[in-house]
Amino acid sequence: MRGKAPNGEGTVGKRPDGRYYAAKWMLDSDGKRKRKYFYSWKRKECTAWLHDMNEAERAGNRIRAQDKSDMEFGEYLLFWFGKYYTARDSSKMNARTYIEKYVCTRPISKIKLWDLSPDDLQDFVLELELNGRTDGKGGLSPKTIRSAMGVISKALHAAKGLHYLDDDPSEYITLPKVKHTEVTPLTDEEIRLLLSAVQEERWGIGVQLQLFCGLRRGEVTCLSADDFQYDNHLGCYFIQINKSLKRTSTFQGGESSPHTSLMVSEPKTDSSYRMIPLNKEVSDAVIQHIDRQKEEATRSYGLYENKPFFISNELGQKVDPSTYSSWFQKMVRKAGITRHLTTHQLRHSYACMLLRNNVDLKNISALLGHASISTSCNYYISLDMSDKYSAVSHLNDITQSLLGANHKLNKIPDGSEPPERS
Repeated sequence: MRGKAPNGEGTVGKRPDGRYYAAKWMLDSDGKRKRKYFYSWKRKECTAWLHDMNEAERAGNRIRAQDKSDMEFGEYLLFWFGKYYTARDSSKMNARTYIEKYVCTRPISKIKLWDLSPDDLQDFVLELELNGRTDGKGGLSPKTIRSAMGVISKALHAAKGLHYLDDDPSEYITLPKVKHTEVTPLTDEEIRLLLSAVQEERWGIGVQLQLFCGLRRGEVTCLSADDFQYDNHLGCYFIQINKSLKRTSTFQGGESSPHTSLMVSEPKTDSSYRMIPLNKEVSDAVIQHIDRQKEEATRSYGLYENKPFFISNELGQKVDPSTYSSWFQKMVRKAGITRHLTTHQLRHSYACMLLRNNVDLKNISALLGHASISTSCNYYISLDMSDKYSAVSHLNDITQSLLGANHKLNKIPDGSEPPERS
């Protein structure tokens, strides 16, 4: 069986009258696509004609793309970003930061696009690993390097598709592996201490919503009363997640004076758009918080925002998510908790509480706004020793029947010591 030609390289076939034909879509002198044909009684002549047409087309493409191929690598990345790159606002700002901050400040930016090799890119990755930080304090994290190279790979893939390059050199490089560190949830005692510490705090509602709704930091700092709604059919309140707050560096002012912007943008992924039902206690806390903000508005002499953010300053205006994180660290110390905690661990604790109360992974993934169930499993759902013991205990009857009563899996009584090994 003959192999199928790649897309765009035409086709060869046989007509009912016994002749062979070759056909290929090509651009005419006006730039319009037109299908051209060649006929012969010999298949090899049709194949040769098609080969000549493809070679001529490739040569023409190289000629048309020659001016872009002569661009320097950094120049091409900026050209590609401005003309072809499409993404959410926050992603676009990050991509521009990667190009200007990590590429255009290094010698690789001066290499001609046509001369760029996998070795050049691999050396660039190694340089970022060793001395990537602009403050001179060492290398970048594997996650940051992968994000930056993801943008560069998209640009080089586009260059190949636009015939600026014959091959994509980014396909042959090796990237550093990201080591996922396990995030431990809060204990029941830590949750009680933390809730007590934030009870009378202006931003205490943020801790409650993250802990009992699983919100990301950017999501909780972007909430307002408009996102708190009532479902008449279910008879309960719910929180609507449809935006996120993020400060992003643009470096438009140059490396020495980076410009940043606090943006209300779309959520992290399409799955992040969601509605989260609230139980009565959380609903009451939100209502109380809204009433408190209304009282503040009456004392502000008309300066208070008409639609204040839940996490806001004295005038109802949004605050930087990093400011909220700093406040959270103060609350951790106020609660007397000695270990380091982050706001993201509140979200993780929410997922673990759902799991321990036998909520299925599909619903957990939907409530967290994950793109897939596997994300919930890999990053948020972890089992401690008691969870593992409970799982293995389901085999007790089987092990007893197969191995005997002496081999039954038993939990060591409290206060007793495990048997010594001989």
